[in-house]
Amino acid sequence: MVTIIFFGAQTIKSAILTASKIAKAHLLKEKRPLNVSYFITNKCDLRCSYCTIPQTRGHHDQMTTDQIKEMLTSFRSQGMVKFSCSGGEPLLRPDLGEVMKFASDLGCITSITTNGRLLKKRSASLASLSTCLVSLDGNPDFHKGTKTNDVI
Repeated sequence: MVTIIFFGAQTIKSAILTASKIAKAHLLKEKRPLNVSYFITNKCDLRCSYCTIPQTRGHHDQMTTDQIKEMLTSFRSQGMVKFSCSGGEPLLRPDLGEVMKFASDLGCITSITTNGRLLKKRSASLASLSTCLVSLDGNPDFHKGTKTNDVI
């Protein structure tokens, strides 16, 4: 079974073309990177009780913008349809908007998963996003209990 959900500013024609590529790859059992999920940074502005990111503190090696663009170009040439970023907190990366626009300009569906704290500040640079997922841990009392900063 293939489930295809589209969000954002995609046109119907673009959505149909993307759906047909995914369905074709699935039916022909083609091995290609349809959906690439990338941890763009290990940095985070929260210290959630369940998260392992703090264990990677000090290990902040990350690809440069140009390296990510090269990776995206390569994956797209192999059939990538969707590019998703998370981390740590992807909005802490200053070039996130540029990276997501590049992926969008390649014809990819773009998505990030964020804790939402920096959305208001960074929203103008994220116009090319297809989807933005905001992580909430439950009702406000539970959510506040798992985060070290008051997010809600």
